[in-house]
Amino acid sequence: PLFRMTSIDLFFLGFALFIATVSFIHLLRIDYWWIRMWDFPHFQIMVLASVGLVVWLIGIHTFSWPQIVVPGLLIASLGYQSWLIYPSTFLHRVQVPHRKHRNQPNDGPIENIRSTERDAELLLVGREARRQQGPVIVAGDLNDVAWSHTTRLFSRISGLLDPRIGRGLFSTFHAHYFFLRWPLDHVFVSHHFALNDITRLPNCGSDHFPILVSLTYAPDPDRIDEVPQPEKDNVEEMHGKLEDVKSD
Repeated sequence: PLFRMTSIDLFFLGFALFIATVSFIHLLRIDYWWIRMWDFPHFQIMVLASVGLVVWLIGIHTFSWPQIVVPGLLIASLGYQSWLIYPSTFLHRVQVPHRKHRNQPNDGPIENIRSTERDAELLLVGREARRQQGPVIVAGDLNDVAWSHTTRLFSRISGLLDPRIGRGLFSTFHAHYFFLRWPLDHVFVSHHFALNDITRLPNCGSDHFPILVSLTYAPDPDRIDEVPQPEKDNVEEMHGKLEDVKSD
């Protein structure tokens, strides 16, 4: 029974419930900051879930009710976090192929206090990028992480590619705290470009690391089929966010 559990058992049960809650709460499409903030630390949550699972297996491993809930919640959370971060690892196929030439990316920071307004602004940029026939680069501090729903929605709406996919996280914020780092600075490119190099540069005094992206204009008709496309509800979601901003 629950009331006979030791304090250690209760701690691990509470820890697993917390990890599971913050792992999946962002699936609620609500723009309150206390929900959207959990879009950011998915990598840190994955590490905590891994450490908690290992410690539980080594020191506790009581496979009876309700202790058996602990590994189940931690494994589910770990699997989900890994799925979110997987595209930003070397295990994933790259979206933008390698080339050895030079190009200079453009900068255009986008920042908003309210997530609804920020999301709507980003999706407006994405919609405009989709309409363009020529090469497009969207770059800057988008104040959102690479694996968030909004960033992935932007990629599908815009049809732009992320050169980090298949190459790494390239976390740029916070430059002063190694345990609180997320990929907040982005460069999205149209299929007209190939990647020469992407590098996170040393700290320059800002709370963000600089990131250097070198591109080559290398249009390839065969790559048009690789352009991200909106999924069934994405366009409706975009219009809903735009209407929310208008109504405010």
